[in-house]
Amino acid sequence: MPRLNSPSGIVEFARLVGVAPSTISRALAGSPRVAEATRLKIEALAREHGFRLNQTARNLRRQKTDSIGVAIPLGHEIDQNISDPFFMTMLSRLMDEIIGRGYDLLLSRIVPSDDEWLDRLVDSGRIDGIVVMGQSNQIGH
Repeated sequence: MPRLNSPSGIVEFARLVGVAPSTISRALAGSPRVAEATRLKIEALAREHGFRLNQTARNLRRQKTDSIGVAIPLGHEIDQNISDPFFMTMLSRLMDEIIGRGYDLLLSRIVPSDDEWLDRLVDSGRIDGIVVMGQSNQIGH
């Protein structure tokens, strides 16, 4: 939660610290391009002022989300549960692998309404990759 008189954005926070916004971004992302003393100072001031990087803006600049989607298409059985122990074990191990590689996981239960559902999910800009799992009569392209 921002504190009273907290900087409202990276430009304002950079002015407060006395460095360029790119230095703030690199320091808070843990980049080795920023000297350790500078990084520690920026991290301390960020905590003190309640400043956090806007991850959505950062991801837009990088054109990377650090998220992998797991889609479960259930077009043939809308009321199908995904609580089957085998299915949950598969999902659990997949999650461990995705998170272990530094990605977030976006889980989507899909009830496909047309043949373009997979394209829309891939092109959504919300994920860097996708795993489609489950038993369904839906065919990806």
